Amino acid sequence: MSTDYCIYTEAKIEGEWHCIDPLTLRIGNKSEGNRYRLSRTYENGSRSYFGSAAEKLEEMSVKFRFEDLSEEFKRICEGWTQEPAELPEYVERNCYVIPLQSVKDAVADFPGKTNHGLVHKDCIAEYETGETREIYGEITPQEYSELDPEAKKVYQYYEWDDSMHWLPYLRTILSRAVSRLSMFENDNYIFDSLQARLILEIS
Repeated sequence: MSTDYCIYTEAKIEGEWHCIDPLTLRIGNKSEGNRYRLSRTYENGSRSYFGSAAEKLEEMSVKFRFEDLSEEFKRICEGWTQEPAELPEYVERNCYVIPLQSVKDAVADFPGKTNHGLVHKDCIAEYETGETREIYGEITPQEYSELDPEAKKVYQYYEWDDSMHWLPYLRTILSRAVSRLSMFENDNYIFDSLQARLILEIS
């Protein structure tokens, strides 16, 4: 069974939270017609790859009441199996609120790449051109020292992000959220930085 992870960005304006993700036109068939839906800051459908990032976001999440959600996001919640009135005092089942500052701090505390080592140059080429998502052919310094000079030429020191680590995903999410927040502030002539947060919906 697949798992969908959808992330939205909210900003607090005059004491109220508003989702600042733009509306996107969805082209429908003749019977349904076209409609607009709230676009997402980020989405991912792979539990294998995004699972650690989801767990990291859940760790940074804070409790919240359903009525504290933005009106824009509440409309999305109409598809939940429970009616809002039947939800517990704090919504924790499939929705998480994460302060954007917490994501900034987590990313700042982890500079550089998640992995480094001596890697075969062919693997590096495949990785950088997108032919593979994983780094293979890594050897230890001890193994490298035992190679003859000619064999050493096909290896080099390399740094990369583990495709299942939370860091590269949070970097992407943070970059998109900050970009949307900046555009929103510019469009509305807001010169003071707004308080912002992420909403993670898991379905």
